[in-house]
Amino acid sequence: MQGRIKLAIGSSEPGEHIPFRFESELGVKQAVVIPPGHIHRFSSHQESRFLVADIHSLPAHLTQLKKPLLAVSSHFFDFCLFAGQQLNNQLDPDIEQPMGHIFYHLLSQQQPYAQKDKRIELVIDFLKKDLSYTPELSQLSDIACLSLSHFKQRFTDIYGQPPLQYLKVLRMQKARALLSHSDIPVAIIAQNVGYTDASAFSRSFRQYWGQPPKAYRAR
Repeated sequence: MQGRIKLAIGSSEPGEHIPFRFESELGVKQAVVIPPGHIHRFSSHQESRFLVADIHSLPAHLTQLKKPLLAVSSHFFDFCLFAGQQLNNQLDPDIEQPMGHIFYHLLSQQQPYAQKDKRIELVIDFLKKDLSYTPELSQLSDIACLSLSHFKQRFTDIYGQPPLQYLKVLRMQKARALLSHSDIPVAIIAQNVGYTDASAFSRSFRQYWGQPPKAYRAR
């Protein structure tokens, strides 16, 4: 969370001497996954700060990594800062248990570091700025400075779905947050996430979350 650390990971039984199979220097907003049964060593400057999480099982996609590096998103990084402060200042099981659930959920959303592509990240930032706007794919490929076919393939390789399907995911997540934490009318929420027809928004929300917007808000 602050500074840099040097880390090496190997796979062997304790006490057995083998060369380490992975070595890297980690900085802010980077993470490393150390699988069970793997030994590791690290070194850092005294002022460096990092968070260590010992969890019983990993999200499925993190067990198949070619390299154990993750790119930490801004909202996950902010949560880790909060968790670090909480753990350093107060022991409270009632807080730590839900924090653990939130940590695992956010961890499951992180992408392998090697797959981060600054050209595609520019597109993601553009989509998030205004979820009410539906861009043309050609506009997105221009932002990424890629041909249309290369852009669509690269985006799908990284995020596992086409660009406009990913935009729908962002919209449904935003809509759920607004329904849960605001009293904004459903029709206005629909407009905020790109739907001019409230009925079409309701159908999409129900298909995605299993309930229509008004029923979700009334829970």
